[in-house]
Amino acid sequence: MKIGLDYHGVIKTSPEFFAALTRSLLFCKGEDNEVHLITGMTRDDTNKIKAADKIGYTHFFSITDFLIEQNTLYTLDKHNRPIFEEVCWNKVKADYCEKNKIDIMIDDTEEYGKYFKTPFILWKKIGGE
Repeated sequence: MKIGLDYHGVIKTSPEFFAALTRSLLFCKGEDNEVHLITGMTRDDTNKIKAADKIGYTHFFSITDFLIEQNTLYTLDKHNRPIFEEVCWNKVKADYCEKNKIDIMIDDTEEYGKYFKTPFILWKKIGGE
C-alpha cells in the first residue's frame, strides 16, 4: 500500500495517531508499504519532522522545492518564504500521487480534492486544540 500524508493540518493535528499508523505500515512483515509525506514544507525541514513527531515515512515530497526546481514564478512573503499562484500550487499533490501510483491521500485542504484521480480523504479533526 502507498499512502500519502499531508503534514500541517493532518499529521500535526494528531501526531500520536499518525506516528502509530506510519510505524505500523512500515513494520508490517512481508509488506512493501510506502508512506509518502507530501507537504509544502521544504526538504530542510525533514529532520524536524522526524524528531518532533516520530513519523515514519519512506518518501518526502516538497511542493515548494518542486516548484522552485521547475522555475515556477513566485513572490516572497514577509518571512521570505515563496508564495506561488494557487493554480500551480493546488494541483501538485494530485499530480505527484498520480505519477507515483499512491493508493490514497489524506489532506485537510478540500480545494485540492478536485484535482485528484487518486482516492482523497479530507481530514478534519473535530474538537481538541
